[in-house]
Order: sequence, then structure tokens, then C-alpha cells
Amino acid sequence: MARQGRRQPSASVAIVVTVVVLVVGIIVGQIAMRAAARALFSNVEPGRPIVDGAQELLDFSLHFLPIFFCLWAWLAFWAQRPFATLGFERPRAATRFLAGALIGAMMMSVVASVLMVLPQTSLVHGELWTLGGEAVAGSTLALVGTIIQSSGEEVLFRGWLLPALGARYGPWPGVIGSSLLFGVAHVLNPNVTMLGLINLSLFGMFLALYALATQSLWGACAWHALWNWTDAAVFGFRDSGGPLHSALLVSVNTSGPDLLTGGGFGPDGGLVETIVLSVGIAIVMVRLRVDAVNRHNNDVSSRSD
Repeated sequence: MARQGRRQPSASVAIVVTVVVLVVGIIVGQIAMRAAARALFSNVEPGRPIVDGAQELLDFSLHFLPIFFCLWAWLAFWAQRPFATLGFERPRAATRFLAGALIGAMMMSVVASVLMVLPQTSLVHGELWTLGGEAVAGSTLALVGTIIQSSGEEVLFRGWLLPALGARYGPWPGVIGSSLLFGVAHVLNPNVTMLGLINLSLFGMFLALYALATQSLWGACAWHALWNWTDAAVFGFRDSGGPLHSALLVSVNTSGPDLLTGGGFGPDGGLVETIVLSVGIAIVMVRLRVDAVNRHNNDVSSRSD
């Protein structure tokens, strides 16, 4: 997917860079967020959508913008290649981004729809129906923050690690290795479960295959962002063990078996998401197979001409 630079990292170097960049982002973000929260939000009324959205935007920006900077510096000074070669080339960027956003929102909506019809689920009107424009404004700020957060993870795991491993060992080791490490990166999340880690690895595998199928990160970043935002902001689920959010559209309160719903880890820890992601992986694999067959047939036709 991404073009490689003059220097090719080994698997150990690629993994170490991933871990170091992630840890630096967390540490810098934690320090910066504490200082910013004291300076900006100490005298602000909590619980208002616009305030919560602004806090989420600031939180994600301070935690994940350092990832972009660290990776840019590494690529510029060690790999000697532009940041855009991670998968951000311009052709069809807007189309790929919009398609990824639509697919991500639709797939999470399928997860939410299944959880809605479970016997012990209750539904509550979201803030859109009571607070109107303020709720939309807060959710929009949260969406911008989620795009930064999701893109930071995509740049690191699918833009950097996936092609770094794939260039050395082939596509499937790259896909599997980057997906497993993505799952392990969430091992310290609150309320984490083994099924949750498996689902996050499947999540990483879907996005790795999606990035390979589209030959770009634009769609993967948008898919990731809209999946997370629809999960937390639109339906009010916990996102990978995170806090409960005020839903924009409808709050889906699940109290059924944790194996299905994910319990305190949110849908990321339930079998409903396992099924949806597995179906998504199967569809993208078929797409990759069809593309490979078409390329082979085109090559044969070119040689025969």
C-alpha cells in the first residue's frame, strides 16, 4: 500500500517504533491534558454537550497529534520519505474518505440495531430531541476529535506497521502482525475481556485488508472514525471500555448477556460485533481475490497482445 523509503526497517525496529510512538503520545497527552483541563475547564459547568465535545476534542488532539509528529520525524530523518507515502496520496482522496465514513457508520449501525432488539435492551431518546443545536454542536466537536484519534491509530498501525512488516515478510504476516499488536495495545483499557481483545484484533484485520483493498489510508481513517463516533456519540455505547456517553440520536442501554453485548467493555467486547467484523473481513477478502484475478487476466491479455 504505502511506498517504502530508502531504508527498510526490520520487524523488531518497526514494532519498537510503533510502541515508542504510542507511549510518547500517551505520556505527552496525559501531561498536556491535565494542564489544559485545569486552565480551560476548571470553572466551566460540566455535563453540557458543547463542553463535553470540546473536552473530547482537546483530549484526543493532545493524545494523538504527537503520534503524527513523531512518525513524521521518524519518516523524514530515518526512512527518508514523505509522510504522505503512508497512504495519503491525493487521487480520489475525498471519494475514499466519504465511502469509508459511510461504510463505518453503517456497520456500527448494524451492531446497534441487533443490540436494540435483544429482550433486555431499553431505548432512551438522545440529546438531539431535548437540546437540539447544542447537542449537534457538541457531537460535531467530538467527531472532529474522533477523526484525529482514529487517524492517529490508522497512521501508526496501518500506515506504518502494516507495510513495514508486509514489505519484509509478505502481506499476510503484515496484516496479522499489525492486527494482533493493535489488539494488544488496548490490553490496559478499563473492563477489557479476552473477547474484547479478539474483536479489536479482528477490527485491526478488517482495516488492514480494507486499506490494502483501497490502496489508501483515507478510507480506513474515515471508517475507523465513523465507527467509533456512531458507537459512542450516536448510540451512547462504551467505546472499548471507555466512559458512557450522552447519545445524540438514541441511547441504547443493554443489560443482556455480556457475551452478546460486551458488558462494561461496550459492543467491542460482544459476539454481535465479532459476527459483523467477521462478515466484513470475508467481504473484503473476496474483493481482494476478485481484484487479484482481474489483474492476472489483464496481465495475460497484455502479454498476448
